[in-house]
Amino acid sequence: LAAAAVVKAEPIEAADPYQQCLVDIPSCTVLDLAYAGLSSTIPSEVGTLTALVRLAFGNNDAIVGTLPTELANLTALTSLEVYNTRVNGSLPPLLSQLPTLRNLQVQNSDLSGSLDAVPFSDGFPSLTSLQVDANALSGSVPPELLVLSPELEVLNVANNVLVQGWLPTEVGSSILTSLRASNTRITGPLPTEVGASNLTLLDLQGTLLAGALPMQIGAAPVLSFLNVANCRLNGTLPTEAALTNLRTGNNAFTGALPTEVGQLTSLVFLDLSLNEVTGALPTELGLLGENLFQLELPSSTLLNSTLPTELGNLSALQFLDASDSRAGLYGSIPTEVGAMAALSQLSLGRNELTGALPSEIGLMAALSLLRLADNALSGPLPTSIGLLGASLQFVEAQANSLSSRLPTEMGRLTRVTYWDLNSNTGLTGAVPTEVGAMAALTRLDLRFISGLCEVGSN
Repeated sequence: LAAAAVVKAEPIEAADPYQQCLVDIPSCTVLDLAYAGLSSTIPSEVGTLTALVRLAFGNNDAIVGTLPTELANLTALTSLEVYNTRVNGSLPPLLSQLPTLRNLQVQNSDLSGSLDAVPFSDGFPSLTSLQVDANALSGSVPPELLVLSPELEVLNVANNVLVQGWLPTEVGSSILTSLRASNTRITGPLPTEVGASNLTLLDLQGTLLAGALPMQIGAAPVLSFLNVANCRLNGTLPTEAALTNLRTGNNAFTGALPTEVGQLTSLVFLDLSLNEVTGALPTELGLLGENLFQLELPSSTLLNSTLPTELGNLSALQFLDASDSRAGLYGSIPTEVGAMAALSQLSLGRNELTGALPSEIGLMAALSLLRLADNALSGPLPTSIGLLGASLQFVEAQANSLSSRLPTEMGRLTRVTYWDLNSNTGLTGAVPTEVGAMAALTRLDLRFISGLCEVGSN
């Protein structure tokens, strides 16, 4: 092994399997011990492998102890990967002095210490990616980390619940392209400097950010992914055309949804749920048809809207959730839903929708989940629902005002596992014998419907 340049370990069973190996391969440049089934601590002898360019200990969940300070001797190192382990303690302070280190990953471990302390506050001269998410780090993101790390493009401190403080304004002047700090205690307003940043991805979900979303964020030149769900933000929503993924659910945004939302034609994912949006849903939502994959509409009791017929233009949409607005969403389900051929999940429960379920629902060939519970829908179930036998698996339509007989075409729905029709007191007649052909059915809920007879009865 003395001349080995690359070592890729297979799973090892010995109690201290790699300590002797380390001293036997002084010229090794790549030591990949990921998925090797290692335990114990990382030995200090690793610091003797001064030719190392890449060192990986990932996915060894029985590795414990601290990172050895001798890692600072690896002056040729460009990538250090220690993820999915039980490594604890702080990062060795002198890691910041490694001149060629570009990738540092210590993720999903037990790393502690403060972001305000070294090595973070000293910066890293060549680092392009710093990922220390899912640890027990504390403190705040120091401005020095961004100023003194001139090559840093990716920063991930997410899922460190003790990380707090405000985001530094230096985010706007750095070359960061990706910043993830979700599920931390970062607070304060989002700095306006984000609007001048190089960020393409900003994920701050589940933080304590508060105040108005700065208008400048709409001018961010390359921002495509913005996740500020489950925060305390208010104000107006951005309508920047570069966004492909906008997640603003569970905040305090108010006012009408702007018609300019139709300008976000690159959107793939749009989440507006659990905000106090008022007024009508803009028909311009229908302009998002070519790319939009998932749409979660405001679940606000202050909403005062019907479902726009233009939703039928969303030809690429696979998930539509417009549930839980109670009296905020009313009127009939537009027949245009039949044009949504890609739609897999349609959730419209707990609103004030009225009228009959349109027969065009039978044209929704990809529909697997249909949630219509707790509305005021009336009339019979359309016989066309039997056309969905290749896709439909789950139906909730309880607590409506559906009437007439159950269609015999239900028997074609051989993939349905769950169908809830309870409390539709207008349903009458016999349960069709064809229901017996629904081979996958595990639950059919017909409670509180006195007008129905047993299967095969008159």
